[in-house]
Amino acid sequence: MAVEDVIKLVKEVATEVIPDNIAFTDVKVEASNVVLYTPNVEIFAENSDVIRTLAQKVRKRIIIKADASVRKPVISAKQKLLEVIPEEAEIVEVKFDEVNGDVIIEAVNPGRAIGKHGSVLNQVRREIGWNPIVVRSAPMESKTLKEIRNYMLSDKIAGERKKFLTRVGKKIFRDTIEGEQYVRVTALGGYREVGRSCHLL
Repeated sequence: MAVEDVIKLVKEVATEVIPDNIAFTDVKVEASNVVLYTPNVEIFAENSDVIRTLAQKVRKRIIIKADASVRKPVISAKQKLLEVIPEEAEIVEVKFDEVNGDVIIEAVNPGRAIGKHGSVLNQVRREIGWNPIVVRSAPMESKTLKEIRNYMLSDKIAGERKKFLTRVGKKIFRDTIEGEQYVRVTALGGYREVGRSCHLL
């Protein structure tokens, strides 16, 4: 199934499954995920069954992201986020990826930041409109790790990453290529050989 067919299928099923009071502005593929952009992210956060039903019908992983027009400004979004997430999570740093609409939350206790069954993340998504991603903070402060994360969030790299995910998504959902359908796997290490396990594809 080509990527255009996947998007068309998701749109058709979404109009059947999603209630009329919930709108979606765009449907895109990002790697193996199908992303629905909506201005009504708070309704999706309260009705997780809708997303589950949609994913089951199209047999694809569905991610809901807020349309850029309804995201809170970075300063007020950060302030609200810190109010919603409990202090026990011990947030170290909060960074916003304005290109992809993600907010990266670095916490000592990620479980507390996520909440039971993702309840805290759903509340964050509902309150600020950004897509929260929780990562565990490093046990020791690392300048290298900090520089890598800052580099990944720069506008140029974030934009390139988004284009890359779209390209990968188009390849994942492309039609089957005609001709030989085989791959060669060479076993290196771990197969009664010295060295670490490795599969050369």
